[in-house]
Amino acid sequence: MKEEINRQISSFIGEFGKAEGGVMIMNEWNNNKGIIKTNTRYLDKVKSALMLDTKIPIRSIKVSGMINRAKAVLR
Repeated sequence: MKEEINRQISSFIGEFGKAEGGVMIMNEWNNNKGIIKTNTRYLDKVKSALMLDTKIPIRSIKVSGMINRAKAVLR
């Protein structure tokens, strides 16, 4: 699943855009829920990239400014 998400983001914003936006797929995954870390300027681009591909339906549950608060949603 993480590889597919990585491919979706790369195909939409490219490798340079991923690097510029600091896009990272974190290792905390629980019941097909996970954390994707990105710069706030690239938030809309990353969300758009995830919505375009229909192979895996992905939706945003929460946007947080702190990783610890995002981890609390996974528990």
